[in-house]
Amino acid sequence: MSVRTNVLVGSLALGCVISPWSYGDHHMEMQFVPAHINVCSFRDGKDWGDLDKLNEEFAEFVGEEGTDYSYWILTPRFREDSEMHFAWLGSWNSGAGFGAGFDNWAANAGKLEQMFADTADCGSNMMAITPIVADPENGPTDGVVWFSRCTLEDDKGLGDAVAAHAKGSAAMMEMGVQAQSWAFLPVLGFGDAEHDYYHVATFDSYTGLGAGFDANFNMGGWKARAESMDGVASCASPNLYDFRIKMQGQQPE
Repeated sequence: MSVRTNVLVGSLALGCVISPWSYGDHHMEMQFVPAHINVCSFRDGKDWGDLDKLNEEFAEFVGEEGTDYSYWILTPRFREDSEMHFAWLGSWNSGAGFGAGFDNWAANAGKLEQMFADTADCGSNMMAITPIVADPENGPTDGVVWFSRCTLEDDKGLGDAVAAHAKGSAAMMEMGVQAQSWAFLPVLGFGDAEHDYYHVATFDSYTGLGAGFDANFNMGGWKARAESMDGVASCASPNLYDFRIKMQGQQPE
């Protein structure tokens, strides 16, 4: 995994390639959905106008017949390096949807794929996403999102971490913080990753993020979060991005 792509990733729900601890003998049963991410820097002479044209061409490629594919454009706000200009984060409702979408891309997207390559230099990763605190009826469309690299303690599994994050989130919600969150598992394109998963959280605005700051630092939220994660996992300082949905796929009935 390149330095440029190691803080922002997508996902793929293929149980056969997910590490054993993803399921394990832990107390929480989890469901995963597929997604991918392209972390990109503009080519010389290219800019946001070219990305807008790419988005338009992609919408035409997908067509009006319906798809379960959704994607967001993310731009860095607080991040430890400055190489990335944007990321394209896309997801499907199922592994079958991912497979069909990529088969269609491989067979028919020659011109569009070249346009993408001419616009930006991108690295790609795939992961498996499972919800921590998320509303399936009201998913995120616009706002801010953070990605934090997390490492499990030796005797803990992802189920333990999801439960611990959910407990910390519940304490923050009691303080008025509104956020949704997920665990992202590295699956493809990472090599020997030094972390086990990403803790990903979205806020609908910087006002919402600011409320989280006050609750965490001035209202004792950090204590509740530390207690919930103690002995389970440790997470690095998050990287923060703006995000905006560009395509909303059909949701499962």
